[in-house]
Amino acid sequence: PQIREACRSAEPAVRIAGLKALGARGDAASVPLLAERAARTSGDEQAAARASLRVLRGKDVHATMIGRMKEADAAVQGELVQALADRGATEATPVLLQMAAGNEASVRVASYRALRELAGAGEVERLVALLAGAPREEQKQLETVILGVARRTDAAARTAQAILARLDSVPDTPRKGTMIGILGQLGDASALATLRRALNDADVEIRSAAIVGLGHWPDVTPLPDLLQVVRDDKNLAHRVLALRGYIDLVGRADAMNAE
Repeated sequence: PQIREACRSAEPAVRIAGLKALGARGDAASVPLLAERAARTSGDEQAAARASLRVLRGKDVHATMIGRMKEADAAVQGELVQALADRGATEATPVLLQMAAGNEASVRVASYRALRELAGAGEVERLVALLAGAPREEQKQLETVILGVARRTDAAARTAQAILARLDSVPDTPRKGTMIGILGQLGDASALATLRRALNDADVEIRSAAIVGLGHWPDVTPLPDLLQVVRDDKNLAHRVLALRGYIDLVGRADAMNAE
């Protein structure tokens, strides 16, 4: 009670001390107060509330955060999402996936960041589904999430298969181009034929995405494909992209050989 009273003091320094004390001595019951302060204050007071959310102890802390997150407003949700990510609370992943498909942009973006740290290999299909339906301005963020999870969980092959399964049904070119770019960065052999076909796509943007994707491939396998683009493509921008990719691949191969 004394700590909670301190958190409500008229003196900022006392409030900050109280919030810090909750982190050390509080429990799951402290979650609502800390989340509210993290969302509604600024400066040192906000920093103290956020720090206490990260270190708060107790067996029900994560469950309380997840439950509160479901019913709070966007500002509080964002703070709880970040706290759960900082705490490595993988049990929050199912709820985060739901929130990442919600209507509030700020909460979606916060959920993307958390999922990059918390999602496992078993969630890559859901992440790809999010990319297939996300607003255009959030596609780059989801690309980062998908690549991060695939690399962290050694799920490049599974992620490539999830993208390949959806690629033909994606209606808009920018989204399809993003997916092709992810396939290139994943570098799974199952996607190589798809990228090679995309080099001959009727859409200039898709061809560009395929060239860039092949330039990001983790080994020298696509060198002949890139060289052919340099020699034969009538589009100057494509030839430049292909040459850059070719040079980058050769450089990375030389660096790996030198090691």
